[in-house]
Formats: sequence, C-alpha cells, structure tokens
Amino acid sequence: MSQALDTERNPTGVDGTLGFWAGLRTVFRMEFMQRMRSRSWYWMMGIWFVVIGLVTWAVVSSFRSYEAQSNGALQSGQLVFEAVLFFVLLFALLIAPAFAANTISGDRQNGTLAIIQNTLLSPAQIIGGKWLAAWVSALAFLVVSLPFILLSFALGGVDFSRVLLFVLMLSFELLVMTGIGVAVSAVSIRPLFSVLGTYLLVALFAVGTLISFGLGAQLSAQPEQAPYLEDVRYEPPQEIIESTDPNALNDWFNEQSKCSTGTTEMKVVHTERVTWLLAANPFVMVADFAREPYRAGDQNDGELFTSISNGVRTAQAGPAYQYDCYTGMKRSELPDPQVVPIWPLGVGIQVVFLGALLWWAHNRVRTPVKTLSRGMRIA
Repeated sequence: MSQALDTERNPTGVDGTLGFWAGLRTVFRMEFMQRMRSRSWYWMMGIWFVVIGLVTWAVVSSFRSYEAQSNGALQSGQLVFEAVLFFVLLFALLIAPAFAANTISGDRQNGTLAIIQNTLLSPAQIIGGKWLAAWVSALAFLVVSLPFILLSFALGGVDFSRVLLFVLMLSFELLVMTGIGVAVSAVSIRPLFSVLGTYLLVALFAVGTLISFGLGAQLSAQPEQAPYLEDVRYEPPQEIIESTDPNALNDWFNEQSKCSTGTTEMKVVHTERVTWLLAANPFVMVADFAREPYRAGDQNDGELFTSISNGVRTAQAGPAYQYDCYTGMKRSELPDPQVVPIWPLGVGIQVVFLGALLWWAHNRVRTPVKTLSRGMRIA
C-alpha cells in the first residue's frame, strides 16, 4: 500500500490523484503478487496441465485410427487441434470467472476496500488493476496449454496463422469474462452473490445464446410452397453397393435424385432472421474468427470449430442451404454461401455489455458513497 502513497516514485496528477498508469500498475502488482503467493494457484495450474495432457493423449489416440483408415487423406492434426482448443475454451469459461468474481466484493467483506479507496487511487485504477491481474492469471492457464496446442500443430493439417487467430480470440474472451467478473464483484455486496452472478452471465453468453437462437428459429418457422427432392425409385448398381468408399452410396443417390417440377407445402425455418443471436457466443466467435473455406456439414470430418463455423454460415444463408430444392436446386449444386463474418457483431455486443457493467461498477466503487445498500460493509 505504501507504493500507492509514494508520490516521489509515482507523482500525483493535477487533480491530486495518482497518475493513471502508475496507479493501475500499483493495483495490478499488489493483486497479482497476492495470487502468486498462494500455493493453490500453482496446484491449479499443475492440475490443468495434467488434465489438458490427458485430453490431448486421448484425442490423439482416438483420431490416429481415423487417419489410418483414410489412407492419409485426413490428418489428425486438424482434429486434435480443434478438439483440444474446444476443451481449453470450455474449461477456461469455467475458471476465468473464479479469478475475478471475488476481487472487490472479497475486499469489501474483509473491510480492506475502504483502505484502498482512501488512497490516491481512483475507482478506474482499482477496477482496472484488479481486472488486469485477473486476466493475466487466466492467460497463465492458456500459456500452460500452449505446448499441447503446438503439438497438434506439429501433427499437420493446421496453418500456423490459424493457431494465432484462435489464441488471439481466446485471449479476448478471457479478457471479457474476467472483466465481467470484476464488474459484478464491484457491484455485489457479498462474495457469494458476485460469484453466482458472474457464472450466470457467462452462462448467458455460452448457453443462453443457443437457447435464444433455438426458440427464435422455431418462432420464425412458417408454412410455404416449395419444390421437393424426389425419391430415387430404383436400386443402385452392385458395384456401388460393394464399394469400399463409405460415401459412394450417398454420392450415387445425390447424383440420381432431382428436384420435383411441382411444389408441396412444408414448414420452413428462417434461421437467417435470428442468427445474430449467436454472435456473442464465445464458441461461435472463436470458430468464426478463424474460419476456413466453407464445407458442407457432412464434409467436416469431425472438426468441432469448423462444424460450428459452417453451421453458422448455413444458418445465415437461410432456407436455400437447409432444404433441398427450396430454390429449385439441390443444396449440393448451390455455390458457397456469401455471408459476412458474424464475430465483429459478437465483439460489439460483448464490449457494450461489459462497458455498461464497468460503468455501474465504477459508480459503486466511487467515494464518497452517497447511499449505502443494506448490509454493505465499509470498513
């Protein structure tokens, strides 16, 4: 705390407050060093390393068999990379709030927040320093995961530029989620409420967006008259049936089938009207930020993020890419959907949401406090 009051090393500004960057650095140093002194933090990193290692080993062992069956056409590096990164993002969304959800509410309950507020530090420096410390702590777990991410890159099938894009967006998601945790911690009176509130908001982005999209898609459904795909009424040749190619039969039926000349009534879901609800989903943002060229849903070979990205683009494109012959052409005959990336909208939604929370948090930490919530402790 003496560092925050040392006006010779960190001179005050013209308004009598500590220089912004000096104050931010002071709070960050205090908060981060407190975490570094905790043995539990190192234990968690060790457990994280072991768990990610086991997951990587299991994924590599499973997908190696698929690579052998494909005679080298399918490289397990792509599958391993996306599976490991999917698990890293999933687990990161579970642990990132834990680094931030108790930072300010815990100090308030222990009576130490008032001591910090009574120094030259401004509310923005207090919130920003604690937020930065929580983000760096979360990034440490991402750094621990990098050896396994790079291992999947070494297996082949993944561009290094795509690895960088994934890591960059994953770092941004950790920044947003820890920011939400710090903001909710500043707003909440008790640590328990801040932890629960933070996890509920994280779940809102990760799960709530999916539920909203599903409900919105059902509400967008309406009956329409459209051509349909006629059934093939004769058996495939014997050589197709006996073919060792697992896709030979489906390819044959796809070639022989054709669109009807008449129309029939069908229930059409217009997902293009509600796809924006998925924009702020962390998994959609990461997948769309490092998207690959579009491939149909049955050609993704099990890559998780590629499937998510292609699925979102199909939903953006609308019924023409979801129903055969909706436009008089089979889906396999249509060109790749020309849709804009959805991740910039997701970034905007998350930034605006986080900005509103931080503004509320700033008002809750600001002193002097004009009105106190019932049960709020000052010192």
